[in-house]
Amino acid sequence: MLNWQICSKETIPLELEVMNSNSTYNILSESKPFLTDIDIINEHEEKIEKERFIIINSLKPVAIIDFIMCNPRDQNPWLGLLIVHGHYQKQGLATQIYVQYENLMKQRQVSSIHLGCLKKNKKGLQFWNKQGFKFYEERDYHGKKLLCLYKELIH
Repeated sequence: MLNWQICSKETIPLELEVMNSNSTYNILSESKPFLTDIDIINEHEEKIEKERFIIINSLKPVAIIDFIMCNPRDQNPWLGLLIVHGHYQKQGLATQIYVQYENLMKQRQVSSIHLGCLKKNKKGLQFWNKQGFKFYEERDYHGKKLLCLYKELIH
């Protein structure tokens, strides 16, 4: 059973374990293979109001998800991060977690979800396309190409 635990200062080691099991993604997004406590603290202290969870399965950290309910740029809900621990990939966990997230958004009466995926993140793009997301815009994000995707939710 997947347990969503709100991230806090106490969960930083667990978040680091998940993030640092994905060095290829870290290089794509942060231009370095391993993150530090400071990197995770900076995520917690972002000015934008977001919900961030470490997902635990059998007492082990298996994923992180974070999202905002109202992006100041377009007033839409945005999924900011969904990343599965490297040891638990290719087991259907990302899909299971995404479905739980989508159901939560439906409960909150959300009509569409938006997200950004780095253009060079081929695995991520394949995953989001498989979940039914559609491309609508390319942006520059800290010097990297970011593809903006959305999905309409049916209630």
